[in-house]
Amino acid sequence: TIFSIAANENNKMMTGELFEVNGSLLKVVSLDGHRISIRKVELKENFGNIKVVVPGKTLSEVLKLLKDSEGEVEICPSRRHILFRIDNYTVISALLEGEFLDYKSALPKDKKPKLRFPLVR
Repeated sequence: TIFSIAANENNKMMTGELFEVNGSLLKVVSLDGHRISIRKVELKENFGNIKVVVPGKTLSEVLKLLKDSEGEVEICPSRRHILFRIDNYTVISALLEGEFLDYKSALPKDKKPKLRFPLVR
């Protein structure tokens, strides 16, 4: 979802991604004013409800480490910071402060998918 993070800083919150945990479901959301990207990941356990906005620059560095990793990533959010552990690396970053845009209001409520097909990798 990193491709739809805003490049400019007109709206600081759009330069990051929302990490939203509801129980055992992680949603990662980014938007740039033209696109909305949402990725859902099932977690191994229930973590309650957490919402943090991680800077895009931090996620770019984490992505580089993930490309070379074969293990899991450990994510530890706090009130103002987030920590990523990947193999022998630890990345700590300040979070973006403020309210992430209400992306749910931009999504159609009653529309069903027109096309559905398997991804080819």
